[in-house]
Formats: sequence, C-alpha cells, structure tokens
Amino acid sequence: MVTLNLTLVVELVLFLLFLWGTHAFILNPTVKSLDDREEMVEGDLQQARVDTQEAEKLEVTYRQETGRIYREADATYREAFRKANQDHLEFLSSEREIADQAVAVVRQSAQAEADEARPALLETKPEIQALMAQSILGQNQSGGQR
Repeated sequence: MVTLNLTLVVELVLFLLFLWGTHAFILNPTVKSLDDREEMVEGDLQQARVDTQEAEKLEVTYRQETGRIYREADATYREAFRKANQDHLEFLSSEREIADQAVAVVRQSAQAEADEARPALLETKPEIQALMAQSILGQNQSGGQR
C-alpha cells in the first residue's frame, strides 16, 4: 500500500511545478512557433496561387500582344512591298515613255535619212542589179565546178 508522507507531496508539487514550467516556457513557444510557421506556409501557398494566376494572365496577354505585333508588322511589310512595286511600275512607265520618245525621234531621223538617200539609191539601182547578178551567177558557176 502507498503511504502518503511529506516526500511524496514535495515530489508531487515539484513535478507539477516542472510540468507548469515546461508548458509555459517550452511547449507553448514551440506550439506557437509551429502555428506561425504553418500560417506562413499557408500564406506563401496562397501567394503562389495568386502569382500563378497572374503569370497565366500575363502569358495570355503576351501571346495576344505578340500576335498583334506580328500582324501589324506583316501589314506594314505588305504595304511597303505594295508601295515599292507601285513606285517601280511608275518608274518603269516614265522610263518607257522617255524611251518611246527617243525611239520616235530616232525613227523620224532614220525616215528622213532614208527619204534623202532614196533618190541616190534609185539612181544606183541598175548598177546594183548588175553587180548582184554578176555576183550570183559567178557564185553559181564556181559552185558547180567544185
């Protein structure tokens, strides 16, 4: 049987004092630190979710803006290409007109020279015919002797 004496009471009081001290100075701060850490982790997880959603929205915006920029660049390129082609065609047209005018001047000059040379050519026509006939007949005879 257990006898209650002063030693047991003192030990019980000291043990309860030890439990109270341990609870007050060790267990409560440790539990509070664990609770604070858990709250911090929860807050970080929530912030990570918010950041992920924001990043997804930014990525969608980035893709839309990139697409818009590419479309604008393509439209600008096509317009510049069309303008360059139009300028080139206008340049060719103006150069063709200049060339046509130059050809017309040369034709008129050639026609005038031909008109001037025609009477002299007609005068030498019988001589030319005789030389051609002699040349043709001479070649035929020499060609037949081979």
